Amino acid sequence: MSLNYRNKIYANYHSTQSGRNQNVKDLIGSQTRFFEKEIIPLLPENKGVSILDIGSGNGSFLKACKNKNYNNLTGVDLSKEQIKLSIQSGIDNVFEANILEWLQANNEKYDVITAIDLIEHLTKDEVIELLIQVLENLKPGGLFIFRTPNLDCPLPHPYARGDFSHETFLNKHSATQILLATGYSSISIKQGLIFSRNPFKEFFRKTLLNCLKFTFKIKLLAFGYSAKDILISPNLIGIGCKK
Repeated sequence: MSLNYRNKIYANYHSTQSGRNQNVKDLIGSQTRFFEKEIIPLLPENKGVSILDIGSGNGSFLKACKNKNYNNLTGVDLSKEQIKLSIQSGIDNVFEANILEWLQANNEKYDVITAIDLIEHLTKDEVIELLIQVLENLKPGGLFIFRTPNLDCPLPHPYARGDFSHETFLNKHSATQILLATGYSSISIKQGLIFSRNPFKEFFRKTLLNCLKFTFKIKLLAFGYSAKDILISPNLIGIGCKK
C-alpha cells in the first residue's frame, strides 16, 4: 500500500517541524517582526488591497500585515494544526484546504497573492500548475510574491534540506524562468533578508558575510561563472505582476 507522506507530515507540521524547538508565542512573534522588515515593504501602499496568503502556516505573515494596518486578509493552509494557531493569534479569515483546489474553486480576484515558504514543498509540475492558477486569481496589475530557499546560497542545506517535505529548489535564474514561462511580467528576484536584532551580532555577521562574498566570488571566477546574477542569501524573494 502506498502512503502519501504529506498526509502524515502536514497533519502535525507545527509540532514536528516548524515549531518543535520554540515557544509558539515567541515563534510567531519573531516571524511576524521579520516579515514586517522583509515582505511588508514590497506590498502596495494602499492598506485596503486584498491580500491572499497561500500556505499561510501559523498566520505570522498575515499578522505582520494586520500590524501594518492591512485589513483585507485571507489565508489558506493544508494543516489543521497551523490553521488553529492562526486563529489563536488573531487571524480568523483562514481556511483549511488543498491550496490548488481552493484557488480553482474560488472566483474572487486578489490584488496580492503571497506564498511564503511554499514553493519548495511542491513538485515541479505542481509549481507550474500553481503559478498558472495564481495568475488566474490575480486582478490585472496584481502582484504575486513568494519566498523560497535559494540554492545559490553558499550554505543552502540547512534551509533546503532541513525539511523532509521539500521537493523543488530555485535560484535567481530558475525563479525568473518559471515566472516568465507562466506569463508574469515586471519580474524581480531579490535577496531574502538577513539580519540579527543584536547590534553587536549584526556587526559581526555583516563583517563575516563580506568576507564570505569575496571568497564566493573567487570560487565562481575559478569555474568561469559570473557573480553578477548570483544571490547568496539563504532565501530568495520572487515578484511577478499580472499584465
